[in-house]
Amino acid sequence: MSTRKRLSCLLAVVAACCLPSAAGAQILYFPADATIDYTIGDLVYVGKDNRNRNTSPSVSIVAAGDLHGMAFVYNSSQLHMNGGRARGGLTALDGSTVSINDGEVGSLVTGEEGTAPHKGGTILMTGGTAVNARIDRTGTLSLHGGSINGAVTLNRGSTLYLDKSALVSGNIQVSLESQAYISGGYALNGVSAISDGRVSITGGTIRNTVNADGVSTINVSGGTTTFVSASYAGTVNLSGSNPEILSAYDNGVINMTGGSAGRFSTHNTSKGNLYDGTVHGDVTAFDSSTINIYGGTIGGNINSYGTVNIYGGKKAATSLLRMAAAAGLPDLFAVDEGNVQLFGSGLSKTLLDPDVAYDGDGVSGFFSRYALSGVLSDGTDITGASLFVQNGTGADVVLINVVPEPRTYVLFGLGIVITLLATRRTGRGRKPHLATRCGVRAA
Repeated sequence: MSTRKRLSCLLAVVAACCLPSAAGAQILYFPADATIDYTIGDLVYVGKDNRNRNTSPSVSIVAAGDLHGMAFVYNSSQLHMNGGRARGGLTALDGSTVSINDGEVGSLVTGEEGTAPHKGGTILMTGGTAVNARIDRTGTLSLHGGSINGAVTLNRGSTLYLDKSALVSGNIQVSLESQAYISGGYALNGVSAISDGRVSITGGTIRNTVNADGVSTINVSGGTTTFVSASYAGTVNLSGSNPEILSAYDNGVINMTGGSAGRFSTHNTSKGNLYDGTVHGDVTAFDSSTINIYGGTIGGNINSYGTVNIYGGKKAATSLLRMAAAAGLPDLFAVDEGNVQLFGSGLSKTLLDPDVAYDGDGVSGFFSRYALSGVLSDGTDITGASLFVQNGTGADVVLINVVPEPRTYVLFGLGIVITLLATRRTGRGRKPHLATRCGVRAA
C-alpha cells in the first residue's frame, strides 16, 4: 500500500471508527488488509468495522510498527508480525490466526470472557519474544522458535505444541482438559498438569519439575528431565527420559515402564509401579505408600518404610567389568513399620545374624539379617540376596509362594486324559511289535 493511500485510509478510519471503549480507551479498526509500520497508541481491532460487523482481513506489523495497546484479532482474520512491537500484546479470537516471526510482544492471549464470550484462535510463533502467554477457550499456541520470557498457562480445552528451538522461561501449566505436546525446545522452569490436564513429553529439555497433580496425566517417553513427580491423584507414565528423581506424593501414581531414574520413591499414600527401565539408586517406599516391583533394574537398595511388593526385577551389575551380579535382587530393607512382600516359588529365608548394626544410604539401626533363596514370579533367581529387618520396630517380611489354582490342576488332568485318548485312537487297529509285546523296546 502506498504512503498516500495508507494515510488516506487511516484518516478515514480514525475519523469514523475511533470510538471510546468501555474503559475509556480509543479503538482503531482494521476491517481491510493493511500494513502497520507506524505508531498506534489505541487498541486495535482486526476483523471488525466500527459497526461491529465481521470482516476477514490480513494485517501485517513490520519493523517500524509500534502498537502501545492490545491488538484483538477476530473472525478468521490473520495478523502477521514480522518485526516491530506489540507492547500491549496480541489476542487471537474466533478462529483467527496470529503468526509471529520477529519482534517484541507483550502477552499472547486466546479467548475472551464478557457478555459476548469469544473462543480462542491460533498463535504461531517461529521467532521474536513475548512476555507470557495465556491460552484459553480451546485456543492453540504453537511454539517452533522464539522465546516466551514468562509463564505459559493453558485452560479449558486449549493446546500447546513446543518443539524445535522454542524456549519458555517460566512454568508451563496445563489445566481443565487442555493438553501440551512437547517434542523439542526448552522449558526452563518446569511443566505442571493440574485439574485434568494432559501432557505428552517426547523430546526437548525440561528443567526444574515435571508434576502431574489433581487427576492429571503426564506421559514421558523422551527428552531430558530433572525431577518428575505425581501428586493428588495425578499420574505419571515414564517410558523414556532420564530424571534424577522420580517421586510420588499424596495419592499420586507413577508407572515406570522404561527410561532411567536416579532414585524412585513414594511418599504419604501414593503408589509406584516399576515394570521396566533402570533405577540407578535406591527404590524407597516412605510413610504409608506402596511400591510394586514387577521388573526393571535397580542399582541401589530396596527400602520399605511403607509397603514394597516384589514380583520381579534384578540388581545392576556391580563389578567394573559389568559382569552379572551373584543374586537377582539388591539388598532389601524393612525399616520402622515397613513391610516387604515377595511373590514367587520356593521362597525361603535363613537367619544369618539376629542383631547386626547398619548405617548407610539414609538407613540406620540394628537389623536381623537373612539370606534369601527361591525364584520370583518373573523367574528371577534371588538366591544369595540379603534381607535386613529392623529389630523392635514392627518391620516385617512376608514370603508368598504362589501355587497353581485348582483349575490349573483340573486342566492339567484333562490334558493327560486327552493325550491318552488320542494315543489309543492313533494306535487302534495296529498289532504291537513283537519286541513291544515282550516288554523289550525295539532297537
